[in-house]
Amino acid sequence: MLLLAIPVIGVLAFLAGSQLGAPVSGSRPAEAPEREAELRAEVARLTESEHLLSGKLAEATTRYREAEAALSGTLPPVEDAASGEWRSGRGAAAGAGGGAPDGSGGAGASREGPEASRPVLFADDYEGALRKVDWATVGGNLHRMLRILDDGAPRILRGEGLPEDAGTAIQKLNSPVLAAAIQIRDYLPGRAVGDKFTSAPFALNAVAATLAAAGLPLDAAQEDRFLALGRDYLARDVRRQESYGPETFELERLLDDLALKQDFYASAFSSLTAAQAATLRPEPTRDRVRLDLFSPAMALSQRIETLTFADEDDLLRRMGSRIASGVGLTQPQYAPAAATLKDWAAAIPRDLLDAGWDTLDARGMVTVDRASAWGRQLLALLRSMVADLSLADPQAAKARTIGNIVVGLRTGRGPG
Repeated sequence: MLLLAIPVIGVLAFLAGSQLGAPVSGSRPAEAPEREAELRAEVARLTESEHLLSGKLAEATTRYREAEAALSGTLPPVEDAASGEWRSGRGAAAGAGGGAPDGSGGAGASREGPEASRPVLFADDYEGALRKVDWATVGGNLHRMLRILDDGAPRILRGEGLPEDAGTAIQKLNSPVLAAAIQIRDYLPGRAVGDKFTSAPFALNAVAATLAAAGLPLDAAQEDRFLALGRDYLARDVRRQESYGPETFELERLLDDLALKQDFYASAFSSLTAAQAATLRPEPTRDRVRLDLFSPAMALSQRIETLTFADEDDLLRRMGSRIASGVGLTQPQYAPAAATLKDWAAAIPRDLLDAGWDTLDARGMVTVDRASAWGRQLLALLRSMVADLSLADPQAAKARTIGNIVVGLRTGRGPG
């Protein structure tokens, strides 16, 4: 029952997080305001349902763990996706990685027993919320997911996707990880589950737990370095959020958050050995949305849309359709909006417009750098629309609340 509930929440979160709508194959008519109102009402309903289900899931997760502990004195079982064998969370984490090639167990001493389930960092912060998470299970499951993704990388790069059994295994392994993030969501910075997962307290403990599961645990010096980086990140994040006001665009918040997290993750990974870093971020899926588990890319899982276009005029038509719908432009505003769009397109760097792309990009699995570049272009367009058209609320407010990044993919630059 628990495993079935989580994918539903993921679908609801995706629908509720969509600000500009699904990718379109052509221009969307400006009329049909009744239909647009219906869709917005449905998104609001789904958003409310997602919050309700998230709370129920967190409560169910806690009760499940308490009942399991009372019955067996062990942590909830975790399925080994590679062998199909069921083990306790502690045993799974201890046996997942096989240790270092020389049998030493990696960079530091592996934690075992109850110690393996405790947070390495920030244990006493946030009212002790991180102690509620079984980090041995989180680390063991993330390590197995990495192995599956690494093994399936050739298929993924060809656009074939993972085999059905591998996809099912990832779904099962991901469920307790998602449940852990939801369980402590009210304590950590950020709003969406992806924000919680990529915040320093959760991310650094997830890194530590996954490396322990892989037999390459952090040593004491690395733990100290991680804690310092985490504290610095949190202080900078507070300053970032305090700088915003009611006129701040949602995309500005997202792009600033991405930039801060990219700097944070880069610093954290510079503290790791080459073997540790390679274990966490295999080359084929590195920095890719929905594929890189230890990257700001995780915060973009529900925030990326792709838009294919033939040329600049086609880009203007398609992007104009989205903006007109998202902001609610009226007929008299179309002409000045078209002029703003033309100026905007002319200012986009040519190397971004003509950039090549692959099957992963076409499925929204773009790199963080590519997403950030297009996000900055969209933010510039929204600001110009508000200024050039002298938009007032509610139209200006709608422009400020647009939060998805639209990534342009020029036809003829990718596969096929």
